[in-house]
Amino acid sequence: MEEPDRELFVWSVFFNRMSLVKFFWKRCPDQLGSALVASLMMKSMAREADAPGKRYLAEELVNRAGFVSVV
Repeated sequence: MEEPDRELFVWSVFFNRMSLVKFFWKRCPDQLGSALVASLMMKSMAREADAPGKRYLAEELVNRAGFVSVV
């Protein structure tokens, strides 16, 4: 495990844990690249979650992707 902070960052994005996303993002050596990856991951997960029973999750992921893009 060469970069545990980056791996934990990706894990926290995948599991939609925003407090951990912010924590590990600040510790990543390449913050811009990490933010772009997180934004793309969240938008992709939002597309997958865009089903009738999961619209709230899809909207939340899109909003969070926008937040990560701004950071």
